[in-house]
Amino acid sequence: MNRWFEFAAGLAPRRWLPRLVRRFTADRTGATAIQAMVFIPLILLTTFGLMKAWEVVQVRESLHTGTYEATRYLSLYPPADANEVTWSDIARRMIENELKNNPWITRTDLFANSLVITVTFDGTEYQCKMNFEMAVAFNYEMPNVKPFPGVQFKLNELREGEILCK
Repeated sequence: MNRWFEFAAGLAPRRWLPRLVRRFTADRTGATAIQAMVFIPLILLTTFGLMKAWEVVQVRESLHTGTYEATRYLSLYPPADANEVTWSDIARRMIENELKNNPWITRTDLFANSLVITVTFDGTEYQCKMNFEMAVAFNYEMPNVKPFPGVQFKLNELREGEILCK
């Protein structure tokens, strides 16, 4: 059994709690305070760093999901012509909707130059079972948090699709 439970077994909290407090306050050497001064900033920095890393992971996941949904939609319901601009516009609307659902993305993050979508086709003619490729690049800039500067990430996604005929 754990030493702590043996120490407190059968005693009321009013008896073992003061004894425990005295045990920690009796040490006057300062080792605990110095350890706390060293490790608390490291723990806080690590915590905030992990939160920011998780933010990038969530934005990346939204971009991945939006690209997947756009590729699937264009595979099942292709526009009437093989115009790459039309396909890119449809994909842009779907990917922007998915990115807007992410709590880390603000409206200012979705400027025209931050999201670049390119759709390319295998052939020149529009036909059944034609393969296409969708490349998406998103420039995500984390906001400045004093004293840390904002960091910019370029997130890329590449998907291949096939036009399915009915």
